[in-house]
Amino acid sequence: MSASTATSSSHVQAGSPRRWQVILTILVVGIAALLLGRVIWQDTPGAAGPPAAVLPVFVLVSALEALLFGVGVAFVIFARRWLGANRSRLATAAFVAIAWTLVSWWPHDNFHRVSHDWYSLAAIEVGFHLTLIASIVIIALYFLRTLRAQAR
Repeated sequence: MSASTATSSSHVQAGSPRRWQVILTILVVGIAALLLGRVIWQDTPGAAGPPAAVLPVFVLVSALEALLFGVGVAFVIFARRWLGANRSRLATAAFVAIAWTLVSWWPHDNFHRVSHDWYSLAAIEVGFHLTLIASIVIIALYFLRTLRAQAR
């Protein structure tokens, strides 16, 4: 291991958050997101709800999306300190793309739930779907370039 690799490796470990801090952040933000979802995006009066037999599926998906939102917030808070090791535009874009991919599901699904017209659906398609497609392309490009650089 080279001296620069050892130095940056110990630097990253020294600045690492404690596991309980990450878990606490995920749980607090995730639970808050789950509880606030229907407060922020109120159900439209008279809108059809899912049948009782299917409702647990939607509750489970909503809980997972809220928890993933917590993971995304924890990622932004705790992982951004490591971005300083690679200040390239692609690394920054990958960081933002990963963060967006993690946090976007909670508002995305809630907007779907309360949107009942084609204009709102088109806004969701552009605002979430296209940005998620761009995000995964950025992440894939960063991944491939990182692997190629390590292979040299």
